[in-house]
Amino acid sequence: MIVVPKSELREGKAVRELRNISVATAQANADKNGWQAEVAEMIHSLEPFDEASAKIREKLEKPEWPFTLAVIKQGKERRLVLHSEECQDDKASIVLQADRLRPCVGNLPLLRSVLMEAAERLADRVHEIKKRRSQGLRESFLKSQKSILRKEIAKCTLSELKELSKGYEGMQVKVTRASGDVTAVVSYQGMDFQYRVFSETGMPEVTVYQDLKDVKCIATKLTTIKNPAALDDPFTANTEKHLLKELSGRQQALSDALKAVAFTITPEPENDDAKLLREREKEYRTWLIPWIDGNPCFKSKEVRCTFRFSDGYPVMENATGSIAFQTSGAKLTDSDGYRHFKECQKSKLQDRCRNYAREVFAAYDSVECEKGCAGILYGDTTLTIKKGRVTLWGYQFKTPPFQVSVPAWKKNLEKHIKAIDAELNRLAEEEERKFRTRYQIFFDSLLARDILEFIIANEHYITANAVAQAMRGTAIALDTAIKKTDGCGRYRLVNADEIKGMVKILTRLTFLQPMSLKGTYGTFEILKVSAVLSTDLARLRETTKAADAAWSGKEEEIRKKIRENKEMTDPEAEWYLINVILRADTSDVPAFTDLTSILSNAVVTARHEEEIRDCAKRMPDIVRQFVKIRRSQSEDITEKKRLKLLLA
Repeated sequence: MIVVPKSELREGKAVRELRNISVATAQANADKNGWQAEVAEMIHSLEPFDEASAKIREKLEKPEWPFTLAVIKQGKERRLVLHSEECQDDKASIVLQADRLRPCVGNLPLLRSVLMEAAERLADRVHEIKKRRSQGLRESFLKSQKSILRKEIAKCTLSELKELSKGYEGMQVKVTRASGDVTAVVSYQGMDFQYRVFSETGMPEVTVYQDLKDVKCIATKLTTIKNPAALDDPFTANTEKHLLKELSGRQQALSDALKAVAFTITPEPENDDAKLLREREKEYRTWLIPWIDGNPCFKSKEVRCTFRFSDGYPVMENATGSIAFQTSGAKLTDSDGYRHFKECQKSKLQDRCRNYAREVFAAYDSVECEKGCAGILYGDTTLTIKKGRVTLWGYQFKTPPFQVSVPAWKKNLEKHIKAIDAELNRLAEEEERKFRTRYQIFFDSLLARDILEFIIANEHYITANAVAQAMRGTAIALDTAIKKTDGCGRYRLVNADEIKGMVKILTRLTFLQPMSLKGTYGTFEILKVSAVLSTDLARLRETTKAADAAWSGKEEEIRKKIRENKEMTDPEAEWYLINVILRADTSDVPAFTDLTSILSNAVVTARHEEEIRDCAKRMPDIVRQFVKIRRSQSEDITEKKRLKLLLA
């Protein structure tokens, strides 16, 4: 709709423009209707379509193929569509673009050219459709042929196996078909052996195997399809006959397989040949030092019985070599490792280098190397070295072979030893630091140690209340026998809640583990030492004992802490009390003055209450006067109680 102002209507300008628009619209509609009429007339003309149909038949090489061509309008586009009973497919069509059809109006040669081009493209598309359908039919036919062939092969194989197995008492056979393969299963003396008789993939190497570890694996070569391409041609009339002919050698292969099964079942033999192999293996392993001489990937230690299908005779073998029982007699063949061992025995230079390496590495608890390494005599080797509580993993020992230059090899060895020692020392220090950090509370607190020892002695049945009672020396409210330890009764001056608080701390640090039990009057908890602490217990006792002894040379360091009013650990305070204060004579005023500082350590004061009372009797008057003044000025009840020890 066009809206025109009244002012323009009065002037007549708008009337003229509207008249022009009306005339142009009418002309356009007439042209459109005329073009549609001409296209319809041309499409109904059979001549271009007959020529296009002939072009399609010519390209597909099917001159008598009946079909119909038509142009169908779908939305805004037109399609050239082929209709045929042989080609019922929505994709058998070509889009005719409007910009290609428009110039064809009134131009029959151009329309013919457009249709011929579209017909060629349509013929190619129809060819692909028919080829794809043919391939599907071909695959379906091939699948059915293979299934029939597998059934026939399985039937023949089972018949042959039953006949061949008659010579082995107790042997049972069956044939299975799965995943395109035909597999024979032989059950003999409680074990199942399997081998592939037929494979669509045409794999020539077939393995006979079973699922028990103590019986060895053996490999055989059975006749399979040598020309798997034959299966891909369903139009070959003699396909089945051709394949069965290629499998004609199956009977001999089956016979050999049954011999191999029977031979493999034989236990490790006790004849002279097996004895020889075992003696060689023992000699070889006694001599071999893998990280020096190299670490080959050994086979199993025991003598192994196999059946060599390539030659048709049995073989015994181990890490040192094999003995093949041929018709001409037994043939012994050395393995590469055993041959190398014999050559090394003849070399005095190598023997000296081996001994030197053993002496240099004697300080370590163990030395190992990865499988397949050359050994430090011959080249780069990855070592794992253990010394004490630490292990150096994956050390890269890079070296030229000793044959290049023995002095250079020794110099390089000494260089590596220094690097290994430095790394092991670093690891040991780091491990010791982690250990002390983990168990720091036992290095600092004598109460924690005494609680731990008491629980260990009574771990079968002990509670936190009983621990507090035992430490303070009061009656223990447990109906069970209690073993006393050195810490029992030494903490009379320590509050029971403080002792239970230490038990909670040890529990939180996972050194103690509470265990709930049901009793007559309800549920209660007993205490157990954690598994980790139990493992480290001997080392912890040894280490704390050594740490306590180390304070003997640090008297001035402890005295400085006392003078500067710094916090001391229990072992520090106890050592200073026993070795300095309690041994001081009456004239040593500074020592007795330090005693007042030691009293701030409740644990040490409680453990040595009687010794402190006796020492106070020898205390100089000036120090006693100082203690009285300090006690009178103190507002801490606990401190007053401890200072009273010196005035009793």
